[in-house]
Amino acid sequence: MEININYSYKARDSRTLLSDLRSNSVDMLGISGRYALLGGMLLLFAVLAAGCVSLDDQIRPVQQTGQVQTSVSTTAVLTTPIQEQSLDGLGQMVQDLARDWKMESYSGTNTSATTALINSAGDRVSLMAARYQSTTEAHAAYLGIQKQASQFQLSDLSIADEGYGYTQKNVAEAGVRSTDLVMQVTYQAKNGQANLDQAASMARQMVAALA
Repeated sequence: MEININYSYKARDSRTLLSDLRSNSVDMLGISGRYALLGGMLLLFAVLAAGCVSLDDQIRPVQQTGQVQTSVSTTAVLTTPIQEQSLDGLGQMVQDLARDWKMESYSGTNTSATTALINSAGDRVSLMAARYQSTTEAHAAYLGIQKQASQFQLSDLSIADEGYGYTQKNVAEAGVRSTDLVMQVTYQAKNGQANLDQAASMARQMVAALA
């Protein structure tokens, strides 16, 4: 037996073809036009999906590499210790507190003794700053001390001794209180305003060691 299948179809344009497929007026090898159209669309979506998966596989390693590099870079910045030259500003700033408090208006050894106490406090502030994990924290301490110093007056520190001016004892007391301030502000910058009593105790021990 010999079977010949002759099929011919002509559409005026693409709109006519799509219309005929939707209306099932065209059969393609025994498959209605509507199902043939649906199958073609599914095949197209499958090809597009496969292409997206392949492209995502190529991009993903690049994104992961970028994330790892960013993490390493950030960690390196946070754990970099302060360089020695970064401490110069802190030490000099604390030494300048004597001028901020106008102590130079008091002559004699009293001014020298008080300034020496504050300078020593500055050295110890620099040593504390050396333990910071970033220059950002050191700079926060620097700005914090500057702000406090602008509100700090010598009259709040010293006590007149029987009308004879400021004695070495009074100057030492001023040194203790000023050192308390310096250490407290530094401790605040490092520990978020915690354990201020501990910072004050450290300052008193430091000044006592100088006596």
